[in-house]
Amino acid sequence: MNNIKQLREAAGMKQSELADRMNVRPPTVFKWENGMANPTIANLIQLAEIFGVSLDEVVGRKTNAQKGGVVDGEKASYVV
Repeated sequence: MNNIKQLREAAGMKQSELADRMNVRPPTVFKWENGMANPTIANLIQLAEIFGVSLDEVVGRKTNAQKGGVVDGEKASYVV
């Protein structure tokens, strides 16, 4: 979940500010950013909304379309 830290820093937010917006404690954000805990699905959705990005971007997944690729004629197939 290192993308959470990158997204937060790009938004110019402190961990405490993100924690306030998410209604969690700052140590929770620290744990997410350092791989010590994972956010719930509801938290991931909220993070995506706060930062104005897709869930894929929050969790660090890229689609083939984002990579510029096409698989079997289908765009936006997921790559793990």
